[in-house]
Amino acid sequence: MMKHKKLWLILVGIVAVLVLGLALVVGVSYHRIAILEGKDLVRSCPKRAQAGEQITVYTAEVDDGQVYITGVEGDFVSPGVYVFPMPDERVELRVKVQAPDYGE
Repeated sequence: MMKHKKLWLILVGIVAVLVLGLALVVGVSYHRIAILEGKDLVRSCPKRAQAGEQITVYTAEVDDGQVYITGVEGDFVSPGVYVFPMPDERVELRVKVQAPDYGE
């Protein structure tokens, strides 16, 4: 019985290594998402993602001004919720608050 269990574990390990190797050969790659500025304004953001994956960044909502993000093309779909498709490269985000223009 123990021989079968050991053989089963070895077989599972081999399959896992083959699947991981296939994923690397096929080109499944993850890219880093770095927040270079405004980390205190970000509530939640993934650290890595695959190219083409829809990324959602949750930001703080501010009373006097507007949060904006540079470094990748995306849209605020609602206050505090920014989405963008992950490009096939590292993303470096800058999150800032723009003061309102009162038209002096």
